[in-house]
Amino acid sequence: MRQLAIGARLDVGRVRANNEDNYCAILPPYTPLGFGGVLAVADGIGGQRAGEVASQMAVDGVAELFGPDRDLGESPEQSVGSLVQEINGRVFTAASRDVSGSGMGTTLTVAVVESNRLFIGHVGDSRAYRLRGGQLTQLTPDHSWVAEEVARGAMTPEEAANHPRRNIITRAIGAAPDVDPFTAVFDLMASDSLVLCSDGLHGLVSDDRIKAVLESKSPEEAADVLVDMANTAGGIDNIAVVVARVLSTAPSPLELWTVDDSRTAAEGKPKRSLLRSVLGAFGRK
Repeated sequence: MRQLAIGARLDVGRVRANNEDNYCAILPPYTPLGFGGVLAVADGIGGQRAGEVASQMAVDGVAELFGPDRDLGESPEQSVGSLVQEINGRVFTAASRDVSGSGMGTTLTVAVVESNRLFIGHVGDSRAYRLRGGQLTQLTPDHSWVAEEVARGAMTPEEAANHPRRNIITRAIGAAPDVDPFTAVFDLMASDSLVLCSDGLHGLVSDDRIKAVLESKSPEEAADVLVDMANTAGGIDNIAVVVARVLSTAPSPLELWTVDDSRTAAEGKPKRSLLRSVLGAFGRK
């Protein structure tokens, strides 16, 4: 039995010409051994399609570095932070080598599920939420100018929500050679729901409305409804949403990591292409 039921959707919105958001939602056997899921959302920044390149590099890095051959060791929280830093280095190097990528970067929020534990690695203002017992909790801080103003008491949350500088982020993947990601570990219970999303959703749809959708819809339905709500509210930005419901906190059976390599070879598909076709879980639109 899989630990997670997943729904995900990516949408360009109603204003932007191209999509700089991206996501991945990966299940066994394509996760590290024993881990029930790896989820990520990235929201690119930079002109000339550079943000699109950065967010794609970020989720590609998640798929590679959090793959089945990776041993996260005795401290998965520390490993998640280290791997986010490695992805940062890749994006920064790519931006430094190509003038068209100058200034490119991306947010990145990664959630890794192991039995009854959730490991988070996070940079930027995309978000991870957990719904439990009717309470929606934001698990990640916003690395943004307005969030820092709220934290020091110079602005109220209501003022921040409408401030003209609310989209300015203070930390991004690829912006500098090194980055200090937020990392944390949270407990999970069966029936918990998780949401990872870009600010194209949480900037337009209130937490109360997100909670109401999670409580009444399946993960797949919830992802569709949340994107539709953001578009109805104006769709002024790209929208990436990954919704996961925890079906069980029991350790995933090792049989889930059995891959039929002969079928992969017979189909003439590399393993990552098979992942895309089986899960439909890489964002691109």
